[in-house]
Amino acid sequence: MSVQLSTGAIADLAQGVKFKNGEVPVVLQLLNFKKVGGGNTERLRVLVSDGVHTLNPATLAPSLNS
Repeated sequence: MSVQLSTGAIADLAQGVKFKNGEVPVVLQLLNFKKVGGGNTERLRVLVSDGVHTLNPATLAPSLNS
């Protein structure tokens, strides 16, 4: 199965473009991740790419880690 990355999506996010739920999904590639923190404050630091730009580091909110 082949999936097309949303090229340019990271640049759009950096410029403040808002993506609405239910529209075309934003597809990013997860290049690397690392657990940071501990206990109740554990988070995931991720390196993601849209095929053109890379966002590093991005940290996921604890509520999204499950």
